[in-house]
Amino acid sequence: MIDKVINFGHSILIPKCDSYIKDIIKVNGEWETNVYKAYKSILNKESIVIEVGAHVGTHTVEMAKICKHVYTFEIQRFLNQLLSYNLIHNECFNVTNFLEIIGNNDAIVPIEELIYNETNFCGFNTGAMTVRGLNKPWGYPILEIKLDNKFNFLTKCDLLKIDAEGSELDVLKGGLNFIKRTKPAILIEFDGDHDKQEMFNLLPNYKFKDVIDRYKNKTNDMVFQNQMMIGEYEGSKETD
Repeated sequence: MIDKVINFGHSILIPKCDSYIKDIIKVNGEWETNVYKAYKSILNKESIVIEVGAHVGTHTVEMAKICKHVYTFEIQRFLNQLLSYNLIHNECFNVTNFLEIIGNNDAIVPIEELIYNETNFCGFNTGAMTVRGLNKPWGYPILEIKLDNKFNFLTKCDLLKIDAEGSELDVLKGGLNFIKRTKPAILIEFDGDHDKQEMFNLLPNYKFKDVIDRYKNKTNDMVFQNQMMIGEYEGSKETD
């Protein structure tokens, strides 16, 4: 049910049934190399990071090694447990991990309990589950909360990383006041030009550039791509 891979030189556990993220790491020794390069170029030992959609920590471990503190979110319970193990195993004690949804509501949401085995999920990307797809009237209840409310105590945030499988706009809408106040760099997944334009409309003071990773599936030769972009606030961070 669980496999071990070496990602950016660090040992992490990942579901054995994941034939996408797991297999790419086994071939390349890295996951989303261009994404890694993007956040590594802006983080330092004093940086504060919020990561929405952490999976098993393929980037969390790396960011924790670079920066001061990471607040991370993963809503799939089993993946969240693996994430916690991977952080402890790699001595990343500067990470606060939440089993919560970051969105545009303050509510309790029931999330389906999945069994991650090769019978149920053969040929599967375990990171591709959406909040809407997992929202079922059984399983376990977790909190959905807005960034504006969750982090109203933070005085700074250097990077907001959002890989929320289609819920990225909800994350932004629930965090516009937080973003306006702290002006973090934003590394965010998007789905096509329409999705990207909506993000531009929500964040008119940000200048974005694409961060695309392309991978070939070793079994069927299909090319998959992960589409993200990184944006930084234009203007002085000392003024609103």
